[in-house]
Amino acid sequence: MEAIVQSGMNGWVWTSPSVRFSPPLTNPVWIAINMLFRARGLRLGSGATTLQLDLAETQFKFRGTVQEEKPLRGWIQEVLINCLGFYTFSFGKLKVGVRVNSSAVESFTEGNILFRTLKLAPLKPSFNHITAHFADEDFEFVANSVAVYDVD
Repeated sequence: MEAIVQSGMNGWVWTSPSVRFSPPLTNPVWIAINMLFRARGLRLGSGATTLQLDLAETQFKFRGTVQEEKPLRGWIQEVLINCLGFYTFSFGKLKVGVRVNSSAVESFTEGNILFRTLKLAPLKPSFNHITAHFADEDFEFVANSVAVYDVD
């Protein structure tokens, strides 16, 4: 199946204290914050009814199988991974951070390594113990494993 989405769901974005608007969300941090709002029922205000919360902004109807169930913290973490983001709760408040620079502090080049001090041996495969995990058809697809050990 292929689905083309032209813009994301609307959500709250604050540009300054008490100034908010509701554009289509593309920033992973604002998406994570609005996910938390919806999970706590704060999207429509504290006076929202259950029916309003259930029908709020239906974007499309899905027919299929959801194979993976996760808690909200798992989904928020996956959204924030897109921007090298992380989150924590401090005194009941969500704190979101983004790792801006993910480069190395220094690189190893000919200019900062002493001459002939770095010696590397070629890599060789050195495993002799392999374990395979599979669903065993003979026992109603129960998880099973087989281990192979070989000594030269």
